Amino acid sequence: MTHSLVIAAVLVPMLALVLPASSRLPQEVESERNPGKRSEIAIDAADRSLNQARAYYKASQQGKGEEELDLISRLADECLRSAQEAHKSKYWKKAELRIAALNRRVRSFSDELSYDQRDKPNQLAEHLDSIHDKLLAGVMRK
Repeated sequence: MTHSLVIAAVLVPMLALVLPASSRLPQEVESERNPGKRSEIAIDAADRSLNQARAYYKASQQGKGEEELDLISRLADECLRSAQEAHKSKYWKKAELRIAALNRRVRSFSDELSYDQRDKPNQLAEHLDSIHDKLLAGVMRK
């Protein structure tokens, strides 16, 4: 094992102890070692988080809903990172399609909200646009 792998193996678990729970990814995502599968698990978790965010907003718990939207953003970033790490076009294409579908759901969700509640969902939609563009560029290169 190279020194950098040893250092990473020691430091990465320590980061989980230092980072606040609100900035960490779900355990099912963090524990997956296969980057292609991790990409798929991350987007599945993002879909579930959007459902949870919608429920929070309906229950007038906008703060909790916004935390879920932040989690979706981090999960989408992880989906992109994992697809890049996988180096296989099938994961790039699947991630690109799933991020596009998630973005449509986020935009639809934003349309359901009152005007003063739309900032966070609209920011997330813009972030997902950026991730989608990167994934699409990756698909075209492959």
